[in-house]
Amino acid sequence: MRTTTKMSRKRRLRPRRNAGPLAQLGIQAGLPTAVERAIALECSVSHLHHCERGAVMPGLDLIERMAKAYRVKPAVVEVAAHECVVLLERRIAP
Repeated sequence: MRTTTKMSRKRRLRPRRNAGPLAQLGIQAGLPTAVERAIALECSVSHLHHCERGAVMPGLDLIERMAKAYRVKPAVVEVAAHECVVLLERRIAP
């Protein structure tokens, strides 16, 4: 007789392969969705998407909030934001 146990479903905290550097920081900090990250950062989801995509650089106050929420230094967040911009420019450039 085969018995099965009901396994609890846990969220995957591993970043998706196509997640940008800023999104990866948030996912590794335990905030897997953009909505959870936006709530933790006290900003709108659309602005967070633009920052994570590299369309805009986050302001200094948002960088400080990201560093606090993601438990990293502000310099790490700045580097990740700059990487997002560079990745977007590579995708757009012909």
